[in-house]
Amino acid sequence: MEATPRGRPRRFEAGAEREILLDAGLAVMRRNGFQHASVADVLKEAGISARAFYRHFPTKDALLLALLRRDTVAVADRLRRATDGADDPEAKLHAWLDGYLDVFYEPRRAARVAIFASRAARRADGYEEEMAATRRMLVAPLIDVLRAGGRSGRISCTRPEHDAAAILAIATSVCDPLGTEHFDNRDEARDQVRRFCWPALGLVPQPSAMRTRRSGT
Repeated sequence: MEATPRGRPRRFEAGAEREILLDAGLAVMRRNGFQHASVADVLKEAGISARAFYRHFPTKDALLLALLRRDTVAVADRLRRATDGADDPEAKLHAWLDGYLDVFYEPRRAARVAIFASRAARRADGYEEEMAATRRMLVAPLIDVLRAGGRSGRISCTRPEHDAAAILAIATSVCDPLGTEHFDNRDEARDQVRRFCWPALGLVPQPSAMRTRRSGT
């Protein structure tokens, strides 16, 4: 005869329980900011016990990093789909850059960035290591674009990993809401990245306003 399981049964499967806690954590951090979000607030939002919380996240910092990882995976997937769907190397570059800018300038996504980029969040245990993983995931589609463009001769690029890292760094510098070089205007941010990066790739940067007039949009 099988032994009867002891203890109170879980209300949710482990995966669903974790997602509920992540969603609750995001909701609380949006309202209160990371610094003033408490585990008690998250538990109240989720309707889940403290025991369940600590089954998945040892600390509030761990919850933040899990939220950052979930968002990063989603963004990296969108960037991959955008670059794969573009027709030629230059169009793929534009697709990657526009997708990356969406993270900072599309209002709902920008609200999440404000949480992850806050000074309090940057002090979270393990933050720098997670950000390094974030950069690797976000730059991976760009590396593939540069590598393929270099092989085809459409883009001047012999060191795709290094060039992709440089483009990401410049793009981040103009988008970071806490950075001194931050642009409030999306088109200006896009043009700044192109002005510095496109000539290095053998491309002529075209200002956003000119592209808009020519496309008729």
